[in-house]
Amino acid sequence: MTLQDLETMTHYEHSRKVAQISGILAKHAGFSPVEAEIIEQAAIFHDVGKSCVPESILQKNGALTPEEYEIIKTHTVLGAQQINGVRQMLSAADTIAACHHERIDGKGYPRGLCGVEIHPYARLIGVVDVFDALASKRSYKDAWSLNDVCGYLRQNAGTQFDREYVELLMELIDTVSTLYG
Repeated sequence: MTLQDLETMTHYEHSRKVAQISGILAKHAGFSPVEAEIIEQAAIFHDVGKSCVPESILQKNGALTPEEYEIIKTHTVLGAQQINGVRQMLSAADTIAACHHERIDGKGYPRGLCGVEIHPYARLIGVVDVFDALASKRSYKDAWSLNDVCGYLRQNAGTQFDREYVELLMELIDTVSTLYG
């Protein structure tokens, strides 16, 4: 085990313990059980901004110079920036998870959204999800040939799938097909 491995483990253990203790305190501080769980889960990220601080400073033996200490202090703002990026990603993930089985013709689920009522992210993922599901072997079916998958997507463009995203996938099929042995 290297010194860097040990430092990484130490940072992880610190974050894990902070999360556990925060959860215990939150439960006893009058937060609801749901809030206490959220606090515990979120607390593990309290030092995430340190991933942006040079290792030479994080692992320095001895006192930090005033300049190095100023760099260390940036981990709070950098962490908040990283989490804001994650928040945006999670918002998109929420939309995608909820709507990727909606259909352009309104016959999808869970809400029966139609056309542009379906978020563009979900319309795009809906095409890719079916593409990969058909092109991949599953326990219950063999993989379809890429030719058959493309035919299915083209046939259902404009009803099940957003035509624009199907056409774009077809334009990129040579690149995408390299992912399938």
